[in-house]
Amino acid sequence: MGLGYDESILSAIAKQGAGNEHFAENADSAAGLIAQECGELLSQAFLSCRLKVKLATGARKVTLRNEFSHRRVGDELQIDLGGFQAEQMRALVLQFRPKPTQRAGRRKLATLEFEYVQASDLSEHTITHNVWAEVADSGSVETDIQVDWNVMTEVAIQRAQARKRQAMERLMIGDVERAIRRLRGAIEILTDVGPHMAADKRQEVIAEITALRELCDEVRVDRNRSSKMMSASLASMSRGRGRRGA
Repeated sequence: MGLGYDESILSAIAKQGAGNEHFAENADSAAGLIAQECGELLSQAFLSCRLKVKLATGARKVTLRNEFSHRRVGDELQIDLGGFQAEQMRALVLQFRPKPTQRAGRRKLATLEFEYVQASDLSEHTITHNVWAEVADSGSVETDIQVDWNVMTEVAIQRAQARKRQAMERLMIGDVERAIRRLRGAIEILTDVGPHMAADKRQEVIAEITALRELCDEVRVDRNRSSKMMSASLASMSRGRGRRGA
């Protein structure tokens, strides 16, 4: 609560605990946010959710674009997702780098294992799903590749969050001009995807562009407050999107 705290430390704690992060400037807003979190904790149907990404023969690397707590164990990527409410969905962006091939075709990139604990009886469960992709050969040109703009819109959202993170880091050392450049870079990323934007994400992207433009003005007035607003916004856009269910 207030402005006298280190947002980078509290953000790291929330991330490592697969938790949420909010910005409360006064006691009234803090009380409301705490009540909201308590209510959502009690309504969780699935606990200790974790996604394991095990690379298959068709891929040589996988990268997580969201800011979830994660670790690598050999070729396996483990991502802590926290708890879920019933019918809740959460956006997650995984970028695979396929192994080079001289023949185009369908390749298995990974096996996904989703582990969770059923809140009603604390029983443990695992769901497995294989990830396949049509891999182009080394001679393919860009016009031969089909683009899923629903996926690319989500990629753009997460790229914009990375720019926002850089802006926050610049603000924390007092570099306002570079912070603004990073925020404008985030706006540009989201604006560029505009003509092809997935319809169900349009309002969300427009709202984020508006918020980023407001931040560009705010950082010149109060960089401390702006940095804390950015930190909470990052948590919401990268880890918490869709958290109230679909």
